[in-house]
Amino acid sequence: MILSSQQQDLLLLTGWLHLQYGHADRATTLLGALLQLYPAHQAGRRMLLVSLLKLGRGEEALAHVEQLVAEGEADGALWLCRSRACQLAGRLDEARFAYQHYLELEEQNEPTLS
Repeated sequence: MILSSQQQDLLLLTGWLHLQYGHADRATTLLGALLQLYPAHQAGRRMLLVSLLKLGRGEEALAHVEQLVAEGEADGALWLCRSRACQLAGRLDEARFAYQHYLELEEQNEPTLS
C-alpha cells in the first residue's frame, strides 16, 4: 500500500489528535501503522515515542529512541524522552544519566545575559 504525502500527514494528524485527547492507545495504533508503511517517517516515530511513554511502555519507547538516534537525532527533547523511557523500564541509572545529559544540553542552549 502506498499513501500520498497528504494521506501520511492526515494519519499523523489523526494520531496527534488522539494523543492530545488522551487516547494514547489509539494514537499508538495509527502511528504504528504509519511506521509499518514508512519506517523512516521521523515525525511519526517521535510521536509514537511520546504515545508509548504515555502508555508506560518504556522498553518499546527505548527501541524508538535508539532508532531516532541511529537516524541522527540527538536533541534535548529526545534525551528527556530517553530518560523517561529508562525510568519506566526500571533502568534508573541510565535514566539519571540521560536526564543529566538533557540538563547539560539545555544549559548550553540557554541564552546568556550580557
